[in-house]
Amino acid sequence: MPRFLIIRQSHTPPESFGAVKEVLRQAHLWERKGDGIIPEWEALPQGVSGGENFDRAAAFISSHLGKERDVVALVDEVDPTLMNPLMSKGWSTLVAMLVLAFPEVRWHFLVVTGRPVVTDDKRPADWDRFLLLHGAGAITEARGTSLFDGYCLRQHIREVMRRDAPSKRASQRDDGVPRRDELAVVLDDESGFSQFCCLMAYRNGFRAHAIGSWSEAERLLGKKPPLESPIALSVEDWYIGFPDASPGHLSDMNERARLLPALG
Repeated sequence: MPRFLIIRQSHTPPESFGAVKEVLRQAHLWERKGDGIIPEWEALPQGVSGGENFDRAAAFISSHLGKERDVVALVDEVDPTLMNPLMSKGWSTLVAMLVLAFPEVRWHFLVVTGRPVVTDDKRPADWDRFLLLHGAGAITEARGTSLFDGYCLRQHIREVMRRDAPSKRASQRDDGVPRRDELAVVLDDESGFSQFCCLMAYRNGFRAHAIGSWSEAERLLGKKPPLESPIALSVEDWYIGFPDASPGHLSDMNERARLLPALG
């Protein structure tokens, strides 16, 4: 069972997280014990330096990290267009800094604000996709580790940094911001081996999913995958025994291809 944390601004009332707590309780992801409090961190009011708030938030998150379970941060609000850690734009800048500083934490946002911007290739930013992957509706989804950015949150921050760079020449590729445009997936029911393979892929420039459950495999690799990036690399255990049983025999490659067509 994951450990949940609340990250909020001083003007956001704690009651705003009531509905999310109820969803977590019904999904048996959070046991309401004692007074039912999820640990929370509240930003200092405006006028305090961003560095001081970052130090306080980082200390709070670090105190809850551990090997026994994953950490999920529930953030009250974010503007995806302002998630640039190199520019002083308030709350969303602070959130971006924390996301980059704690890649092992899974992040979800209750409210997504801001207006879509047009990218260099004239495509509007897809806020529906951002909400699908990082909004409150995805909190109960089964997911592997966020360490290798399979769900593109850190990739999004890098795109915002690239968009705000002083030079916006389309021909300029070496802008100092690392690119991980290709996606890898690892299917294995042994988490240690899965993360080792993801690390190899990540070290070679891929974003990577460590898929350790059938529900995640079906959602990401089924007939309607939420990720637009084609899969460039897959590392698959031949005899997979996911903890939640699959409807077919995944050791049959033809059956696997039928059930998980995105692997094709």
